[in-house]
Amino acid sequence: MKRLSLGKKLGLIAAGLIAAVFLLEVGLRLAGSAYLTFQDLRNRDSLQNYFGYRILCLGESTTACGGDFSWPRQLERILNRRTSASGCSVINRAVPSTDTSAILAQVSSYIEKYRPKMIITMMGINDSRQARSYAPFHEGRPLALRRLKVVKLFRLFCLHLSKSPLVSAFRKAVWKIRIKSRVPKDASSGEGHAAVGTPETVSQRGKELAVAVRKNPENLPLLMELAVEFRNHGQYRQAIDILQKACDIDSGNYWVWLEFGRCYDGLEQQEKAVRMLEQAIEVDPDHPAAYTGLGTCLRKMKRHDEALRLFETAARLDPSDSWCLLEAGRNEMDRGNEEQAVKYISAAVKNNPVNYQAIRELGSCLILLERLSEAETVLRRTVENLNLVSRSDPAWSRLCLSPAGREILISIFMELERSLELQGKWDEADKIYDGLIRLFSDEEDIYQIVGSLYRENNRYQEAMATFAAGLRAFPGSDQLRLELSWLLRKQGYYDEALLMAEEALEIRESERAYVELGYCLRIQRKHREAVRVFERLLTLDKDNADAYYGLGLYYRDVRDYSQAEVMFSKVIELEPAHEGGYIELASCLRSQGKYGRAKSAYEKLAEYDPERAYAGLAVLSSESNEHEQALDYFREAENRREDFQRTVTAMNYRALQRICREKDIILVCVSYPSTGISSVREALSADDKVIFVDNENVFKDAVRKNGYKTYFMDNFAGAFGHCNDEGNRLLADNIARVLLETLFRKE
Repeated sequence: MKRLSLGKKLGLIAAGLIAAVFLLEVGLRLAGSAYLTFQDLRNRDSLQNYFGYRILCLGESTTACGGDFSWPRQLERILNRRTSASGCSVINRAVPSTDTSAILAQVSSYIEKYRPKMIITMMGINDSRQARSYAPFHEGRPLALRRLKVVKLFRLFCLHLSKSPLVSAFRKAVWKIRIKSRVPKDASSGEGHAAVGTPETVSQRGKELAVAVRKNPENLPLLMELAVEFRNHGQYRQAIDILQKACDIDSGNYWVWLEFGRCYDGLEQQEKAVRMLEQAIEVDPDHPAAYTGLGTCLRKMKRHDEALRLFETAARLDPSDSWCLLEAGRNEMDRGNEEQAVKYISAAVKNNPVNYQAIRELGSCLILLERLSEAETVLRRTVENLNLVSRSDPAWSRLCLSPAGREILISIFMELERSLELQGKWDEADKIYDGLIRLFSDEEDIYQIVGSLYRENNRYQEAMATFAAGLRAFPGSDQLRLELSWLLRKQGYYDEALLMAEEALEIRESERAYVELGYCLRIQRKHREAVRVFERLLTLDKDNADAYYGLGLYYRDVRDYSQAEVMFSKVIELEPAHEGGYIELASCLRSQGKYGRAKSAYEKLAEYDPERAYAGLAVLSSESNEHEQALDYFREAENRREDFQRTVTAMNYRALQRICREKDIILVCVSYPSTGISSVREALSADDKVIFVDNENVFKDAVRKNGYKTYFMDNFAGAFGHCNDEGNRLLADNIARVLLETLFRKE
C-alpha cells in the first residue's frame, strides 16, 4: 500500500477539520434561535390560505409563549371551527420582554409584510412608569467570521474555561496591573490620600484641587470646594469621605452639614440626608439653602405639606432665591397641581433667567397643560440664548462640561422638539437636534446622552439612529454597543443584540457588558450559557444584583424555587428598592406554599409599586379562600393605579389606533387576565373599528371557582401571570366570543 506524503496527510487533516467545523456550524444554526424559528413556522402555517382573513397578534411574553397552545394559536383554531367563512389566519408576532414603544416601532413593517385585516393587542405591562418602522442595525463592518455560531461557541468555551482557578488568578493579576496603570503617579504617595483620588469623570479643576488638598490637607475651603466638585460629578461617596475630613476640622460649619445632606440625597438616602440638613439648620437657622434641601428630601418621601412649608420659609429668608421656588413647583407637580406648579416655577425663572433646570421644568409643565405655544416661546428663547453664549464664558463651562449640565441642556432641546411636534410643526422639530449634535460632535458621550433621553422617552427609533451615528463616529465604543444591544433585544432582534453585547465585552470587560450578554443569551433560551456569564460576573463583583437576578430567573424557569428564592432574596438585600426582586421572590414563595412570607414580600413591595403589590395580595387572599379580603385588595390596587391617560401605554395605544385607521385595519384591544379594559377604552377616541375585550370578570370568576394555579404558571404582574395551556384557552375563548358577537357571522 502506497504511503501518503506528509503534505497529503496535512491536507486530509485540514479538510477533515474544515468539514467538522462546517457540520458543527450547520448543527448549531439548526439548533439556534429555536423560539423565533418555531414561531415563524407556525405563522407560515397560518399563512397557507393566502385569501383568508388575516389577524396579527402583538404583545410580549403573555402572548408569545405557549407554542401551539398560546392563545393566538388556540384563537385561530376556535375561529376556524366556529365561523361560517373558514380560513382565518392568526399570525403571532409577540416578542418576550418588549414594551409598547418597541411594538409600535415594528407595526408598519408587520403590516407591510402580513397585510392583516385585524390587529389584536394585549400590551403595556412592561412599560416604564415614566411611530415608525424599524430596520435591523447594520454597519457594513467585516463581521462575517464573528457571526459564525462556531466562533460564538468557542467564546463561550473560553468564558467557561476562565472560571478555572489558574486562569482566574492570571486574569486577576492582569486586571490589577491594568487598574494600577490608570492611577496617577502622585496619587499613591503620602498618608491617607485615597479619599482625594480623582476619577476620570472629574474636571481639570477637580484634579487641580485634589493636588492642592494633598499639599495642604487641613485647608477647609479647599476641602469644601473639592467635595462640591465631586458631588457635581455624581461622585457622592468620594465627596462624603472628604466632608468627613472637613467635619473633623470644623464640626460647627454650616456648609459641611449642608453638603453632607446634598450628598446623601444624591445617594437616595433621604433619612440620613434629613438628619444632616436638620443639623445645618440648627447651626445657622437663617440660611435658606438647608430649608430648600430639607424640603426636597421630604418631597421625595411624599411628605408634601411639610416640604411646601420649608420651601416657603426659604423664600421668606431670601425672596430672590430661585431654587426654593423651583422645588416648590416640583412639589406641586408631584401632587398633581400643575397650575400652581407653573406659578412657582415661573417665579423661579423670573428670579434667575439662567436657571436652566427651572426653564426645563417650566417647559415640561406647560406642555403637560397643553399650553404649547407658551412652552415653545420659553424653550426657544433659551435655546437661542445658548447659541449666543461664548465657549470661553464660565457659564458655558459650568453647564456643558459636566454630564449633568449637558443632560439639562439636551433635555431643554428635547422639550422644545416635543412642543413643536405636538403643534404639528414637524419640519421645525426635525431640525432641533442637528445643531446640538454638531455642537458636541467631538464628544462620545453626547450621543449616549441624547440617545438615552430618546430611549427613556420611549422613542426607540430616534434612539437607535443616535447610537448608530455615535458608533460611526466612535467605532471603538463599548457603551454605544451596549445601548444598541439593549434596544435590539427589546425589539426582538436577538442575534444582532447578542453580537453587539459580545463585541462590547471584547472591547472592555465591564459589569454592564456581562449583564447585557447574559440577558441576550437568556432571551434566546441559552440558559446554561447565560448562567455561566452571570457566574463569571459574580467573580468580578460578588455583590452584583443584576447577576443574582439573572440567576434567579434561571432557577425559576427550571422550577428550582428554593434556589430562586435564595437569589431573589440576595437581590433585595443588595438593592432594597428592586421591584422585580420583590415580585419574583413573592412568586417563588407562593409556588412553595410559603404564603406568609409571600405576603410580607408584597407588603414591602407596596412601598415602591403599590398597584402591583395589592394585586398580588389579592391573589394570595383568593388562593386562601379569603374572598372578601381579596376584593378589598383588588379595590386598593385600582385606587393606586396611575392616571392611565398620561402613561406612555395610553399614548402608544392612541398612536396604534391612528395607524390602524389610516390602513383601514380593525384594532382589537384585549385586557390582561383579571384586569379591566375601561382605561384603554377611555384613552381611545370613538371608532367603530376598535373592539374591546375585557378579561376581568371571566378570569376572576374562574380563579375563584377553580384556583389560581389552574390558569397561571406565575404571578409576575401581581393579579395575573403567564398563562398555562388552560389559561390561554380561557383567553382565546373570551376573545373569540367577542369577535363572533361583534364581527364574524356564526355558523
